[in-house]
Amino acid sequence: WRASNTGELYFDDVRVPEAAMLGERGQGFKIMMETLDNGRLSIAAKRFPKRVLRRGLLPLLSHGDEALRRQAALLLAQVLGSEPGVRRRLIGLWRGAGTQQEKLGLVEMLRELGGEDVYPLLYAALEDSPLMAYAAAGALNRLWTAGSGLRTLTLLREKGLPQHARQALLSALAKRGPDEIIKEQL
Repeated sequence: WRASNTGELYFDDVRVPEAAMLGERGQGFKIMMETLDNGRLSIAAKRFPKRVLRRGLLPLLSHGDEALRRQAALLLAQVLGSEPGVRRRLIGLWRGAGTQQEKLGLVEMLRELGGEDVYPLLYAALEDSPLMAYAAAGALNRLWTAGSGLRTLTLLREKGLPQHARQALLSALAKRGPDEIIKEQL
């Protein structure tokens, strides 16, 4: 059963150069715990009628607290993301994000939304900072279904793609493993 793409990693005596740091030093555990909160909240939210969620969550997309906006956006994407009006609001939230940190927090929302209108946003995010590229590549990897290795290869062959975006895509592909279709091309 593959409910979660997780595994254990152990590092002994590893030094990471400041330029290669993803996120802020000492924030990894906090980020991991926030990820668990997302899952718990989405399970609970699915118990409520959609009209209640819509009335309760849509106003939070304009709230001043970034964490609250992000959580509301994720829940809306998971539960009501197929509704065109909600979908437009969520994509507008991504486009209007003022900082890279805010956009980074919304990558998971885009993954939950999925669809052809989300792919160009994630492709563009690949060309942002290394951290954003890794988040976008992970989201694309989870969105693409079997046979999508060709999409990854097509992106990797683009001449203007930054090196960090190539590394992020290769890392995501390595986690999933190559599709049968592309094994002969590797």
